[in-house]
Amino acid sequence: NRFPVVHAMKLFEPTMIGDYRVTALPSNHSESSETVLYIIEHNGKSVFWIHDSGLLLEETVDYLRTLDICFDAVSMDCTLKRGSFFTPLHMDILQCKETKDLLSQMGRINDKTVCILSHIGHLIETTHDELSAEAEEFGFIVAYDTMETEI
Repeated sequence: NRFPVVHAMKLFEPTMIGDYRVTALPSNHSESSETVLYIIEHNGKSVFWIHDSGLLLEETVDYLRTLDICFDAVSMDCTLKRGSFFTPLHMDILQCKETKDLLSQMGRINDKTVCILSHIGHLIETTHDELSAEAEEFGFIVAYDTMETEI
């Protein structure tokens, strides 16, 4: 099949897409349209995809508290320069650390979870190497084009 297949999903309801179990959760990105985060599970592994979002919404946190899962990887939006909070719809490294701490406190991540900063653009005003050095301090790795990670 050469064309994408669209799958209608309801928030908080896991949907099977092939042999992947995908759950859409509301993100903190837009008041005018529905935007989502994803939990993706496959072959006993799980990823929490937190892109195009500010800090997690209360309803998303409440749902995460009900789960019995420890994510193998978490990829977080790190669009903003450290300390630049001109929009609540994206995160900086400090908010990513806050999100990581929250997930840890809930037991959704542990010291084996691969924590990745991604969705990085020109607003961050730093080089990859500079951000990587800063990210290492908080236990993150910084994504780059063509990056692959085995979990």
